[in-house]
Amino acid sequence: MHSWKSSKGVIVVPTRIYKDRVEIEETAPYIQLKETTTNTIVQIKNVAGKLATDDGSGNKVISFNCAGPQMETKTVAADSTGVKASSAKFKLNTKYLKSLLLRASVSSIPSDATVRVEVYDATSGTVLGYVEFAGATGEKSAEITSGYSDGDLIQIRINVTVASATAGSTATVDYAIVELNYEI
Repeated sequence: MHSWKSSKGVIVVPTRIYKDRVEIEETAPYIQLKETTTNTIVQIKNVAGKLATDDGSGNKVISFNCAGPQMETKTVAADSTGVKASSAKFKLNTKYLKSLLLRASVSSIPSDATVRVEVYDATSGTVLGYVEFAGATGEKSAEITSGYSDGDLIQIRINVTVASATAGSTATVDYAIVELNYEI
């Protein structure tokens, strides 16, 4: 048995962990997910050798999130515009991919500056989506449901779109992460 804890809950399931994959034991009768805030329990049952749950319309569906590109705390110059930092590139596998969810938090920013935390597709050279902080701190998220293709290289970028008039001013992004939301 292995368990994983995320912001969504704890997953406990009989598994085998390999370097490149995690296998769920076929004998597992179900996977139990427990949402830690409300203590709601959802069971994904083993249906004919496949793990599934009922989506309410009689369809059997598996939904799960994986971490994609991430960025830890970065303090960037906010007194000029442009891309100030980028994460490593991440190759997308879009089979069963429902959406990308960008989450970011900014703890300091000049009141006259605007910073965007972006999901950038380096393959196509386009911004897929972003959250914007205009002179205010906080946490934000944005769901991205289109614009990407299988095999695209994506990354997170911090882009100052409106510079502060104060020389030497900075902005701090506490974290940024892209969650990959799959549905089978």
